[in-house]
Amino acid sequence: MPTLLTMRTAVLREADLQLGQVDSDDVDALLNSELAALDELLIEVYQGWRVSTATLVITANTDSIALPATFFQAVDLEEYSTPSSPRQLPRVEFMERNAAPEWGWYVYGALLYVKPTSRAPGTYRLWFVPSFTLLALDADTYDVPNGFEQFGILGAAIRLRNMQELSASGLEERRKVVGERLQNAARKRQGKRKVRDVRSGTSGAWRDDDLVK
Repeated sequence: MPTLLTMRTAVLREADLQLGQVDSDDVDALLNSELAALDELLIEVYQGWRVSTATLVITANTDSIALPATFFQAVDLEEYSTPSSPRQLPRVEFMERNAAPEWGWYVYGALLYVKPTSRAPGTYRLWFVPSFTLLALDADTYDVPNGFEQFGILGAAIRLRNMQELSASGLEERRKVVGERLQNAARKRQGKRKVRDVRSGTSGAWRDDDLVK
């Protein structure tokens, strides 16, 4: 798996810059930003590639419990009082919570709710996608399939070039090629489904048409 050190080195190489011209903390911040955006795209394309579980217990007379600190996106919920035979529960939309089926669940804010309240107390297993963990130490790694970390590396390099008021057109073309690989992976896994641009905010390296066609 690529480490922060190897990816930082790759960003500087791609940007044709050296430490001293730019600060390592700035490089790391840009790289983490690009990898976080890439992470959200990979969650869309490779559903199930990075899923964790947590056992949650809802106590009597309540219908909710705090989500794990690392929670990013819910995948599934099972009633787990008998681990050898967990029972999958249907998910309901928040706006339909008062018309929930016999037994269902939804996420609102930082809480997981199980309805109706009379059936909520119990033990559950939550399947969820954890949030992206910022890379801080040189040895920190980012687990990514098929070398797609290059998409984040090139994005960070483009932003560094832009900060230095240097041309990044060649890097942008190469990044589009990696983006096409992401699109092809999405088509193979999800038929005609498009890759959704879930990134919040913008950068000099990111445009709406980078991946979404």
